[in-house]
Amino acid sequence: MAYTEGINTTLCLNTIGLRWFNDACYEISLPTGKKIVIDPTIDTSPYKKLGSDALEGADYILLSHTHYDHILNVGDLARKFDSKVFVGRTSALALAKYFDLPGYRVYPCSSGDVYEMDDFTLEVILGKHTKMGDMDTIGHMKANLDHFHLAEDLEETMIMGSFEYYNYLLTLPDHTKILIWGGEASPECIRRAGHYDPDISIVQIPREGARAIADLYKAVGGKVIFPHHHETILDLEGGPDLISDMLDLVHREAPGTKVICPRKGVWYRIGMQIHEEA
Repeated sequence: MAYTEGINTTLCLNTIGLRWFNDACYEISLPTGKKIVIDPTIDTSPYKKLGSDALEGADYILLSHTHYDHILNVGDLARKFDSKVFVGRTSALALAKYFDLPGYRVYPCSSGDVYEMDDFTLEVILGKHTKMGDMDTIGHMKANLDHFHLAEDLEETMIMGSFEYYNYLLTLPDHTKILIWGGEASPECIRRAGHYDPDISIVQIPREGARAIADLYKAVGGKVIFPHHHETILDLEGGPDLISDMLDLVHREAPGTKVICPRKGVWYRIGMQIHEEA
């Protein structure tokens, strides 16, 4: 690197970009230029603002679980971008069958697995889906398919999505840690969420109540948290108040952690800045 005396413009080093599409779907831009897409159901989502054609890339696809609202764009994205698709080991075959994915694209995961990729190290962490009552039972899956106008051959994939859930920790070459976390805010999950000390997190807002969600966010900690799956909460009676109460609790009890309320389709750039004062 050449020596430079003085800096005439602000420099931003090792910039990471995040933008939220809808539901649990985020696109992450790594400092290398590679792109990660999380839980992509975009084009059929009732919350859609941008289509999947707006994605800049999907070198890697990370799936928390295989419910329809997390996977429906996996097939077309994997073919378009030759993606590496990370999914739970039990769900992998059903997912590959439904989207006709070749085996080399699919990375079946179990808790504790560590993948040493070119752009990051990926640790797979056990999770647990939020409570959905009868809608989450095998007996109701056919009714769910009919209700959401989904193909019958998605049934096996949907069933697996209720029983297998994983979170992910990415560690970049500069040691920046990005945690992707979802599922319930039970005491057990909250305890486990506190083990990873991330710099940046993407964390679900589940339905357990403002106190439990705030405890989850406090346990995750770190510098900045981006929420996901909060549109469904906002649609519930009292949902906006629940989120507002949770944000207030985190602000008061964990002032070192900033919760970003993202706008859809807007890139948020995070990096170390260097500038020369006048």
